[in-house]
Amino acid sequence: MNRNLSLHASASDKALWQQTLSGDKTAFGQLYVRFYPALKRYALRLTNDAELVEDTIQDLFLTIWQSRQTLNAKAPAGYYLANALRHSIVRRLNKQQMSSEVTHEMHPMCPSSEEDYVNVEEEQLQVALIERALRTLPRRQQQMVQLYFFEAKTYSEIRQIMQISPQSVYNVLFRSLKALRADYRIRISTKR
Repeated sequence: MNRNLSLHASASDKALWQQTLSGDKTAFGQLYVRFYPALKRYALRLTNDAELVEDTIQDLFLTIWQSRQTLNAKAPAGYYLANALRHSIVRRLNKQQMSSEVTHEMHPMCPSSEEDYVNVEEEQLQVALIERALRTLPRRQQQMVQLYFFEAKTYSEIRQIMQISPQSVYNVLFRSLKALRADYRIRISTKR
């Protein structure tokens, strides 16, 4: 998997996105090739079900092609794709959960997936809390956390992308994590 792929929008990504939304099939294929590895890495952090991830990414791109005329050409492609993928995965997991509950009602001897449902709910709550905590960070810190944790960039790669010293990368990430932990603890304690 190419670690240089990211969900951050470059000028060429914007052009691919706009060309795709204009109906250019070649650009659509390039968009898929460009973002597929990063989307797969991201999705596998949400669920360990590799088959579900593959199917959801395929369906996402199919939906994009089918509804391309109604999508926002100015939206950053990577963030749009990541958000749409996350929502699609959550919907599929919820649908699987409901299907499993129906099966359990029809066949009481089947093991319940209540625990799975609770785990998905807890994971969704955790993700929501983390997203809220991330939004409290300054934009630069948000970008660095995104690069390091969600795109698996190394310190060296972050330094090059953001054009800062290695020590600055360490310092900013440390401050970001410290702020996130504090904010997250506050949010967790108020949820209970």
